[in-house]
Amino acid sequence: MNQKPLVYLAGPMSRGDIAINSRSQLLLKLDLIKDGIVVPFAPAGSLLAHLIEPVNYEMWLAYDFDVIRHCDALLRRSAVMPATEFHETYIQEESRGADREVEFAKEIGIPVFSTIIDLYDWAKRRTAQ
Repeated sequence: MNQKPLVYLAGPMSRGDIAINSRSQLLLKLDLIKDGIVVPFAPAGSLLAHLIEPVNYEMWLAYDFDVIRHCDALLRRSAVMPATEFHETYIQEESRGADREVEFAKEIGIPVFSTIIDLYDWAKRRTAQ
């Protein structure tokens, strides 16, 4: 049996609310871990490092490209947080960085998905081979 594919999670980070964007990506990561079909990598984990010692945007993107080179697939998602008594529904779709990550993945031949269902279908076929 083949190992589970490593999947890069691309989505908004610096555009919009960085805290909600990070939360959304980390919740997605946890959901994917619980499902046990893929091994997700969430660049939102870099937020803590950036808070300790900020570095420029292009350096983070170069790091992300290095990680993507090791991945089997990329999942492009929006940041979403349902409404609560404290705030309205939050949806952030735009992301220059995530769009660049998607283009980079395509350039190097890594499959890109926009839905979890499509990602899981691909991953199940891949691990069954």
